[in-house]
Amino acid sequence: MGFTDASFEGVWAYTSLLHIPKSEVGTAFSEMRRVLKDRGILGLGLIEGDTEEYLASTKISMPRWFSYYSKNEIESLLLEYGFEVLYFETFNPGRRNYLNFITKKL
Repeated sequence: MGFTDASFEGVWAYTSLLHIPKSEVGTAFSEMRRVLKDRGILGLGLIEGDTEEYLASTKISMPRWFSYYSKNEIESLLLEYGFEVLYFETFNPGRRNYLNFITKKL
């Protein structure tokens, strides 16, 4: 990201990282951590599951990439990239569970 280190008090990534392959999501976590100030807040939302693949979706003419995660998988990534979970909830607006985290940069 084109921001200087420690630029922000908070970062909001809600259902955006699910469009990054799991093999590349570490780069996103590293960049979010880099641009956050010490003890900055990361709001994170992902969709629960265990697959990653291109899928067709309604109202979008081309398939999009989706990476689904387990709660444990995300908690491990957050710890690995220096975040502490402050709050967690599961939200189910329809067919899938959404995993919602509020975290703090350590």
